[in-house]
Amino acid sequence: MSDSSPLAARLRHWGPRALLSLADQGLFSLTTFVVNVLLARWLAPEAYGAFALAFAVFLFLGALHTALLTEPMLVLGAGRFREHFRSYLGFLLSGHLLVSLLGAALLTLAAWLLAQAGNALLTNALYGVAIASPFILLPWLLRRAFYVEARPTWAAVGSGLYLALSVLGLLWLRAANQLSPFSAYLVLGLAALLISLLLLAALKPQRNSKSKMAAMRAPQWDYARWAAVSAVLIWVPLNIFYLAIPYASELSAAGVLRALSNTLTPLTQSVQALVVLLLPQLATLYQERGRATLHRRLRQFSLAFLAASGLYWLLLAFFRTTIIEWLYAGQYAEYAALLPLAGLVPVVMGASSLLGSGLRAMEMPERVVRAYVYGAAFALTGGVYLTIAYGVGGAFAGQGLAYLVMALLLARQLARA
Repeated sequence: MSDSSPLAARLRHWGPRALLSLADQGLFSLTTFVVNVLLARWLAPEAYGAFALAFAVFLFLGALHTALLTEPMLVLGAGRFREHFRSYLGFLLSGHLLVSLLGAALLTLAAWLLAQAGNALLTNALYGVAIASPFILLPWLLRRAFYVEARPTWAAVGSGLYLALSVLGLLWLRAANQLSPFSAYLVLGLAALLISLLLLAALKPQRNSKSKMAAMRAPQWDYARWAAVSAVLIWVPLNIFYLAIPYASELSAAGVLRALSNTLTPLTQSVQALVVLLLPQLATLYQERGRATLHRRLRQFSLAFLAASGLYWLLLAFFRTTIIEWLYAGQYAEYAALLPLAGLVPVVMGASSLLGSGLRAMEMPERVVRAYVYGAAFALTGGVYLTIAYGVGGAFAGQGLAYLVMALLLARQLARA
């Protein structure tokens, strides 16, 4: 009797897909985690600081790329374009080419300007990002296209290959004594290019006529313009501190901030995986069953996340010294006491992400933007002050408070939706 219950039917339908989706995001985030840990172990603190600062700049481009292309795809691809998804994907690939090449040109310009100022380490890191970013960003789009088609197996395969190729490439660079922020980014770009070719073969995107492209452009922009603004705003509380902290200390301090943030990656990436999985389903749920059902499902997932994140925080708090020593072979051990403070950041960040996904599913991204404006404003003012005054600990405090502001405002907006 239980096998025929609605709950059992939902588990049979979504259980394997959820596991594969989590495996995909887990493997992809594991790549970021492992790459950062290896570089933090192998590079000098100042060189790793240059890599970390360049990575924060890259994430700005990545946030825009996701907002303009991937996030609208998860909603529109599962909705109005689901009958013509391969054509829609062809339209998105044209957008990827435009966004990524423009971003690469701006990164190249920034690197050239830094070269005039004589900062060789950061200049080379930014040149590496400029070359690699169009290739690194492509799997971000392609992997999530499989979620719209309910084929997360391919996304997981691509992420697993990306992890293997990236780690092997870094090991080769170290063995050849050629490891640097610049060469590390080139390896990541090459690995991303190889898996993108595989994913494109599986997706089979279609080219479009000019009339079809024009028909897709308007709804894409209607959604993406709000998402792009919110992406910039959400980037600020998580990454502005990498730009501010060298002014309070040294370039190596950016490496310390990144090294401690690496320990939060499993939880933050799990939240992103959950949001990616949830957003198309919440959008469908809202269209078919209405607001009340969406709110009920969102509460269930939020409670589960808070329980899991609480356990993760306890792990960081009780084993902080062991975790840092094991990850970084003795480097950054003097900063282990900051891990309990750092561990609060993904809790409030995850809460804001889940609440925002509910509003996005209801096609109300402008309400998400309103909350993000206040969070970003706090990060740029109070957060930067805390960073300059208290260094790495102040940066984590600024991050956590900025996301808390967002979460409270998003909860209020969702209740009124």
